[in-house]
Amino acid sequence: MSKSKEPPRPQPNDKRANDSATQPAHERPLEAPEWHAGDGLLRWGEQSKHFRPDAVNARAVLGAFQQAGWCESVDNPLPEDPEIPRAQLLQTTVSNLNRDLKDWGIRFHAEGKGARVRWEAVV
Repeated sequence: MSKSKEPPRPQPNDKRANDSATQPAHERPLEAPEWHAGDGLLRWGEQSKHFRPDAVNARAVLGAFQQAGWCESVDNPLPEDPEIPRAQLLQTTVSNLNRDLKDWGIRFHAEGKGARVRWEAVV
């Protein structure tokens, strides 16, 4: 039995494999966004946006992603509201985030009838 030759895998200390500065911009891996709750500041790449203190739902969603390390999706972080179902509140929040971040290349989606929220980079 002959072994097929695989190309060498980049090693963690191989600077050529991990140096995004040498890659064209369109080939660089996207970094995760960063949410700075104290300042109400969202950063992603060279973009930044301030969220007002009264944008509590958007801040809750962004905070949940930051706390989870910007994994693909998180449980609905919004508090119970006696007048508005959480699923509806999440859908409105997602719509507002997507409108506010329209040209950023980032989208949010409510999933599972409002049980979860997901983010993705769009090109």
